[in-house]
Amino acid sequence: MLQDGQAEAIGAIAEVDDAHFGPLRFANLPFFLEGRKGRVQARAPRLGEHTRAVLADLGYDEARIQALIDEGAVRGE
Repeated sequence: MLQDGQAEAIGAIAEVDDAHFGPLRFANLPFFLEGRKGRVQARAPRLGEHTRAVLADLGYDEARIQALIDEGAVRGE
């Protein structure tokens, strides 16, 4: 499907850039929102990519966040 010209022409294929892997192609969202076709605009976050920010927002200080990462309780990038 990802190489199908018709699928690409009707917008069924999405492409986003990833700093690690380069351009990624995959099936676009198959539904409409408020009269607009759904569109993938960015890649999904990598495992642990936002761990520090989420834990900081929850009130954890940097030392505790690092301890959780070191203990293997959470994964951080």
